[in-house]
Parts: sequence; structure tokens; C-alpha cells
Amino acid sequence: MPPAGERIVAWAERRLPSLTRMRRREPLPILLHRRRIYIVPTAFGAGFSLMLAVMLIGALNYANNAALMLTCLLGAATAGSMLVAFRTLNGVTIGGLRAGTSRAGEAIRVSLDVAASQRERMAIRLDVAGQEHAVVLTPGAPTVIEFVLATDFRGWLSLPRMRLHTRWPLGMFRAWSWLNPDNPVLVYPRPEALGPTP
Repeated sequence: MPPAGERIVAWAERRLPSLTRMRRREPLPILLHRRRIYIVPTAFGAGFSLMLAVMLIGALNYANNAALMLTCLLGAATAGSMLVAFRTLNGVTIGGLRAGTSRAGEAIRVSLDVAASQRERMAIRLDVAGQEHAVVLTPGAPTVIEFVLATDFRGWLSLPRMRLHTRWPLGMFRAWSWLNPDNPVLVYPRPEALGPTP
């Protein structure tokens, strides 16, 4: 019988496909909106919230107005941080995808266009194939993110699932969205070492 952690992950993969990695493949362009962006507190954010709860209890217990005002100001900054983290990803568009040429066994370089509308987006990160890329998106022109994928066989190579996420501005919340583009890249066959000349 699998451990409890593996059972919980398996249950989440079945029941919450949009929240976890099991999102279906989708064509480009992909627009991130409120139904695709998820947000949870980080360990720092959870600790900070616990500290705010202790400060609130102490301020109410001792009727200290200055401490109560400080607690409310820090709580408002925390709520504002959550809104900014969400708005950093809201409206981001993942557009064109280009791939270089590669033979089986060689790495292939893939370029992904990520664009933002209306305002600059800071500290956006893309996790793909064990690599993390941080970018700043400026409005008007798409930003190109390049990453390398390992290849084993010739033919069409499906892109791995990618996670676009941010902890901007204070690191209290992590907002993310899973991307699963339906745009495979072509890997050419490896030439024979002792084959005939062309």
C-alpha cells in the first residue's frame, strides 16, 4: 500500500486536474486569467500571519492602540501583497513557440514568447524540465524565454508541462499557473556512424 503522501497526491491528480500538473494539452496562445491562477501563502507568509495573530491578541489584551494600528497596517500590507502577486500573472499571454534543429541524442533549444498587456510585470519565473528562468515582462513587446530540452528519440517531441509562477512583491504568497502547450517540436534522426556517403 502506498504511503499517505502518495495517496493524497494521486487523489489530487484525479480530482483537481486544473490545480495540479494534469492539465490537458491546449493550443497556443494561452491567456492567464482568474480561473487559471492559483495562490497560496509561502512558509514565510504563513509565519508572518501567525505573528500578526499573536500581535493582534496582545494588542487587544493590553488595549494598546499603537500596537493595534501597527498590526492592522501590516495586515493590510499582507492583503495588498496577495493582490499584487495575483495581478502579476493576470493577463499574461504565452504566444509563439519556436524550436531549433536537433538530432536524436542532442539537446534542442526552444524559444517561448511571453507577453504582458498594460503594465510591467516583475519577477515572473518559468519552471520547465528542471530549469528555472526569471524574466521581467514589459508591455508592448513579447519577452523571449529560451530553454533546452534533452532528446532521446527522433520524431515529434512533446513539450513538458511548465509552471509560470511568482512571489512578487514581498514573498508572502506564491501565485502560479500550469501550462501544457500542444505544440510538439521535431527531432531529426541521428546519422549512422558508418553509413554510406550522401
